[in-house]
Amino acid sequence: MEDSEDDVVVVSCDTSMQEQVKAKLVEIRKFVPFIRRVRFDFQETMSVVQGHRLDALVNLLNRDEVSVSTLNKIEMFIDKLKTRFKPVSRAQETAMTTLFMF
Repeated sequence: MEDSEDDVVVVSCDTSMQEQVKAKLVEIRKFVPFIRRVRFDFQETMSVVQGHRLDALVNLLNRDEVSVSTLNKIEMFIDKLKTRFKPVSRAQETAMTTLFMF
């Protein structure tokens, strides 16, 4: 079997490093509503592949184990999204989330 970039390699690291990775994952997960908003608001103008990539990004952020390098790549991608799509305020985000619950 051939190795790919998607292979998950578990390596041992100290507890503080694991805590830092988990903290960074929690911090980045705060952008999931923003990513979903971009997906919803711009679904008419984005390609099917772009939509699938945003869905895959959300799914990746829902994993329990994500590597530091992957988190760094996700962070850079989210920065690009923020530059292009300008995130809304927390109050607007909360209102939109509440709207989608019904």
